[in-house]
Amino acid sequence: MSYLSPVEHAIRQAMKDGLFDNLPGEGKPLNLNGDYDPNTPEDQRMAYKIMQDNNIAPDWMMMRATLDQQQSRIRRELSKGFRAYKNTLRDADRHGDIGKRSRANRTWERLLVMFQDAIDQYNAYVLTYNLKVPPGLTQLPVMSLSRELSNIKE
Repeated sequence: MSYLSPVEHAIRQAMKDGLFDNLPGEGKPLNLNGDYDPNTPEDQRMAYKIMQDNNIAPDWMMMRATLDQQQSRIRRELSKGFRAYKNTLRDADRHGDIGKRSRANRTWERLLVMFQDAIDQYNAYVLTYNLKVPPGLTQLPVMSLSRELSNIKE
């Protein structure tokens, strides 16, 4: 048997004694509205409640959703481009087509410039997001083309 702290022991004993049975709200979903969320700062609760009642999210939440979509798109397109590049190189090598290999390399270099631009735009948006996200919430890291390429190559 594993070690139980005194608190864990007391909780298990209370459960065994039925002290948690038939509590008010048992079996009902938690109410996590801004009025009751202990993580919502007191001075922002009313604003959050009004926003929630009108299906509006804070700016930083909408930014996060956009950033998640952008990051997924960049990663998906980079992976797709890298696979196409590698397949073209294999095909060129199989047929001994130096011209095709050279065109593939030039195309890949142009794509890398485009991906770097997309990542630079994403990172600028991340920095803005990180300035807006409330204290105590995790900030987003910036993307790196070299790190993304190494992840794809693995």
